[in-house]
Order: sequence, then C-alpha cells, then structure tokens
Amino acid sequence: MKENLYSSEKKIKLLPNQQCICGSGLRYKECCLNKNFQYKTLGKNYENREIIFNYTKTNELYNHISNFLLKEILNKELSVSKGKEYIKYLYKIGEEGTRPFLNYASCQKGCSNCCHIYMDCTVIEADLIREYLLKNFSEEEIFNLNNKIKETINELPTYKDLLKNNNVNDSIKSFSDKRIPCIFLSSDNTCSIYEVRPFNCRRLINFSSTSACNRGEDIIRPNISVDNITFYAINHLAMNITRYKKLKTYSEAEGEDRAIYKSIQHWFKDGFNDIDRSL
Repeated sequence: MKENLYSSEKKIKLLPNQQCICGSGLRYKECCLNKNFQYKTLGKNYENREIIFNYTKTNELYNHISNFLLKEILNKELSVSKGKEYIKYLYKIGEEGTRPFLNYASCQKGCSNCCHIYMDCTVIEADLIREYLLKNFSEEEIFNLNNKIKETINELPTYKDLLKNNNVNDSIKSFSDKRIPCIFLSSDNTCSIYEVRPFNCRRLINFSSTSACNRGEDIIRPNISVDNITFYAINHLAMNITRYKKLKTYSEAEGEDRAIYKSIQHWFKDGFNDIDRSL
C-alpha cells in the first residue's frame, strides 16, 4: 500500500449559512463567524468533501508544542518517569491537532488495515507500552505476546537494516505486503494498547475510501503541521532521557542526531521485563 500526502494548504472562506466546522452543530454565522479564525483546506477527501480545518488553532498548537520542546526537552537530562509524563502530554496535544481531520477520514473502529504494516517507535514509547502491559495484562496474555514476538521478529527489518538500505521504502513495503498483524491487534480487530499506542500509529489517517485500503491501493494521508512538530518533539524527548541517551544515530539526511526507532518486536525481543537497549 503506497501513501500520498496532502501537503498543499489553501485559504478558504466559510459561508455564513454553512455548518460551522467546530462541531457545535450551529451555522457558521451563529457560531465562530466573529472570532476571526483563518481556515484552510487540504483538498477533497474520498467523499469529495473539502478537508477544511481551523488554521489559527492549528498554528497555536504548533507554537505551543514548539515552546514546550524548547523549554522542557532540549538540552535537558530527563528521568524515565519524566519522559513518560512528557510523552503522554505530547500524545494529548498532538491528538488535539489531529482531531479536526478525523471528520474527513474513512478510519473507524475495527478497521485494521494499518495494523498490518511495518510500525516502529522510540524507546520511551516502548517503555510506556511495557509499563501499561505489566499493569493491565495477565501473565497468560504476556506469555502469548512473547510467543507472537518470537514468531514474527525474523520477518521484520532491524533498525540497522533500514539505516543501511538505500531503498528503505522497499524494505518496509516488502514486510507490509506479508500482511502480518501487529502483535497487539485483538481478535475483534481493535488495538489492545490503544491508550499507549505509538505516535506513528496515532498519526495514521486515511482520506481515501476504506475499500481502497482493503484492496491495498494507493491511499491519501494528510501532512499535518502539528503531527510533524509532535514527531520532532518525541524524537528529541527520547534522546534527552538519561537512561536512553545512547540510543541515537546521526542522520545525514537531516544533518543531526535522531532517536533510534525499532519495531515493537525488537524493543521487546527478550520479553517485557526490560527494554532491549542494544545498538
């Protein structure tokens, strides 16, 4: 399945009698008309609806996350507990930026196409998942997850494989074509760790039809500015946690260090009692 990103933003004016996009159910003239919000569109979704969002609020969230990154994360020596606190906060703020776009997506509970593709995360995200599992899952459930890891880990590219490979997208596609389900996908096609799912899962939104997803066709996703700054903040958060500060690599493409991203299976290849910190 190939992804095309909607990145082009164009200004758009809402008509007075148009339903306000804030979700109030009121007409625009009865709701947000006098609030001086600026609106933009990313184009049209699979239903031919304009993907309209409140650019003013999106920009405010972007600046808020940028300031949080500068004041609370960059050049800090953070504990694991503080890292978990911050990752939860970034998830929360990031979702505020994503929420308006969900109104135009075909995604719904039980749709699990994006749960059969390559997925990775930072070490602090993996540690949050580990904590959640140990608190909420039974010994039998954890035993079954460990078995799933053993069954699938050799099918996955390691982070080193992806760093060495000039055709990263081909490697990821090769795995995704196998349609191996995420180890956390339940029998009813829902996520068993939804509260603590990684950010790379959270930002998956599909503006194409569900049938296009089902058939493995090209899909259209939004390139949301709040998602981009949240991703950047999480990347630096992972590198500024003292316990995990060695888990980084230099990116020639980006011209700076970036956090190491591994698949869930590789973070937990030895079980859920600890994170695999091998390089």
